[in-house]
Amino acid sequence: MTAFGPPLYRDMLHREDIKPQALDEWVDGLLDVGIPSVQYAVRRHGELVVSAATGYHDREQRHATRGSMYVLLSSTKALTVLVMLMLRDRGYFDWDDRISAYWPEFAAEGKQDVTIRHVISHRAGLSPEPAGTSWAWWRDREQTARQVASLGLRWEPGTSVGYHNRTWGMMLDELAWRMTGRRVGELLHGEILRPIGIEDLHLGYSDRKVDQRLLRIASPASPVSSDQAATTGVDQAQEFRPRIGGEDNPFNAAELLRLPLAFGTAVGSAEAASDAASFLSGCGLHRSHRIFSVDVFREARERQDAPGDVDQTLGAPADWGLGLQLDIFQKVPGLRNAVGHAGGRTVVVFGDPSSGVSGACILGGVGHDSSAALFDRKAPTRWPVTFAEAVAADLGLSSE
Repeated sequence: MTAFGPPLYRDMLHREDIKPQALDEWVDGLLDVGIPSVQYAVRRHGELVVSAATGYHDREQRHATRGSMYVLLSSTKALTVLVMLMLRDRGYFDWDDRISAYWPEFAAEGKQDVTIRHVISHRAGLSPEPAGTSWAWWRDREQTARQVASLGLRWEPGTSVGYHNRTWGMMLDELAWRMTGRRVGELLHGEILRPIGIEDLHLGYSDRKVDQRLLRIASPASPVSSDQAATTGVDQAQEFRPRIGGEDNPFNAAELLRLPLAFGTAVGSAEAASDAASFLSGCGLHRSHRIFSVDVFREARERQDAPGDVDQTLGAPADWGLGLQLDIFQKVPGLRNAVGHAGGRTVVVFGDPSSGVSGACILGGVGHDSSAALFDRKAPTRWPVTFAEAVAADLGLSSE
């Protein structure tokens, strides 16, 4: 039995030589603590190795499948980074160029010396989100740009670090538009996803069929036991048993999710997200389509933080490269060099260039506003680590 009813159907595909025993056990543990659904996909050298989904898609208790789609929340930023690395490789900018060289209005309020490196590594010194705003004005790119350009600094650029959450995507989206005449979502689809046939991943969408496949975000309701916490990596001190629904969450609004917001509105399946993440594990190359060079990827993986730096927004040790989280799995053997981005503390998208493994995992029905109640923001949750440990075990990476 699960928190929501009878034993669940599991939609799984895996390579014949792979027996996903550790992943099966890991998923069972998450279902036991009340996760509505779990979807994950893992690839090696771009080839799908294992993909699975289980749980309920919605409050009508339709089963989640490998084709169910989820809001990727801040894991969207991994896709935005792909676009920025592509533009860097094509010579549109250097990391230490000033933002104001491309966007003169941005120099207001003392921001004339903010560089692209400062922005993409969360060291620019701006607020994570403009105060007193609502998502309704994000529909208008020009209005968003004016709001961001009017912001002042919290610290001198480059002297500290603090996760810029939404302003990060707003700045990079405007920068891409100023350089190319196209926004991040347009570049992502036109230059990266479409050329290799990735269809179930969207940053801004118009097809209403996507709405029917999209699993909404839910809210928490009851605590996790210490035994369950030890098995799954979920923080037992936080309430975790979610309810399907949460229409009051803005990230459940189709009007919002159809907007191409570079900080957090990508929607898609784990299979599609892992496909895109293969550009990380392949150092810019996937299916004979190169979007950035090995040298540019090496730049992106250089740590931008000093030892001991603490992220002023998250209250946790900083581990930023150029937009990528560098220590995303806390050095799990076999995936020690994985980079990527977590989202809403319920999504992770990653690629490891050393092992050639890429993947995505989504805990469905949980995220965004509910994540503050689910997890202690001052201490990173361990579920991505336990997921990585299961991946490494089933793929035989631990001994590599």
